Amino acid sequence: MISDYNELIEASQPFLDTLFECLASSGLDVDDLQMDHICYRVEQVEEYVKVKDLINAHAMLLTESKINGRSIACFKLDDPILFRSYKLPVLELPSPKLGRPYKSGYEHVEFVVNCSLEDFIGSYPNINWDLSGMKKTINRDVRIRFDGDFSVKFHEQSLEAVIKIEKEQV
Repeated sequence: MISDYNELIEASQPFLDTLFECLASSGLDVDDLQMDHICYRVEQVEEYVKVKDLINAHAMLLTESKINGRSIACFKLDDPILFRSYKLPVLELPSPKLGRPYKSGYEHVEFVVNCSLEDFIGSYPNINWDLSGMKKTINRDVRIRFDGDFSVKFHEQSLEAVIKIEKEQV
């Protein structure tokens, strides 16, 4: 279990190294895309509360809402996570889903594409895309799953922009 904020941030680096190795192996070019946010999963509700408190001391809570029966908190970090030429400003922290156990750790990153999702996935016909997120009414996405229980998602708007839109609609 993560015991302090610096440990949480430092743990992103080996995750991102592995993720970018997988992206390179798949032939996906993300150099011109905005890496929008990173997701850290926890095993237990108690850990969710602890990690949320750790992050809250170093970030602004953008939203915490119930989605599919569990809380998901999204934070704008005071200092973005730096990786290569990327700055990751937002960290997503979902609480555990009943009946769907996850190991604690980073699980995915999301990129904002600079074209339609249809055009983006059409540029990579050899990728085994998970298209289930294309049915979403707000900020649809496509995903690539890699061995090791992690993935990369691509969508058309940043999570921060979507949160702002959703707050304006309430």
